Amino acid sequence: MMSGQRLQGCRSLHLNEDNGRFVLLAVLIVLYLLCGAAVFSAIERPSELRAHGRWHGTLLNFSETFNISLQELNSFLREYEAAIATGIRADALRPRWDFTGAFYFVGTVVSTIVMCYILAVRDFGNGGDILHACQEQHTHPWL
Repeated sequence: MMSGQRLQGCRSLHLNEDNGRFVLLAVLIVLYLLCGAAVFSAIERPSELRAHGRWHGTLLNFSETFNISLQELNSFLREYEAAIATGIRADALRPRWDFTGAFYFVGTVVSTIVMCYILAVRDFGNGGDILHACQEQHTHPWL
């Protein structure tokens, strides 16, 4: 195929060859994501439905055993989920955001930012070095 013929199709769309390649890459990435989502959904959805069924049976059993309406039980569970999301625990040994917990969090964030900045500046660190350092700092903040 001659380059003139190859570029003629791109010219009709008002795209140069580089932009055409970029659009093709974007389309392929979207297709890859759609296929991955379809496969993941096909694998995981049946077990999720079974888990929901078991949970519903457990709720019905609890409701009948302790003579509590499903509406009251669901309301209590929503409040419990909200408490868990804010960090309240039934058997908390210590507050989650006391000074030491907050200090640990801030140290993790700052060390991650500093390490990524150092790698980016040093020898114009490449993306792989930067991503690896960020991942390592996220899992091992003391490094």
